[in-house]
Amino acid sequence: MKRVISAVTLVLLCACSTAKYEVNSDGSKPTLHPAAEVMHWPMVNGARQSPVTNARVYIESGVKFDSDVRLGDAVRIEVASVVWTDFRV
Repeated sequence: MKRVISAVTLVLLCACSTAKYEVNSDGSKPTLHPAAEVMHWPMVNGARQSPVTNARVYIESGVKFDSDVRLGDAVRIEVASVVWTDFRV
């Protein structure tokens, strides 16, 4: 019985893997920016834009981030959202 439970647990963990989100459709890796850094980017046409690259992140007012959250280019986060890194199934 313990083997069955272990096997089912392993299957569930594999199904919840984040590896599929670590690669873009063209095979390249996405550039992720710490949310705390993004919040200091200047606002350009309603989005926060990186002063170094063309990355743009749309963040509405009132959004709160956990300290470890990273955001990719063209992410849009709506009003009064809370984003944290503690993933629980």
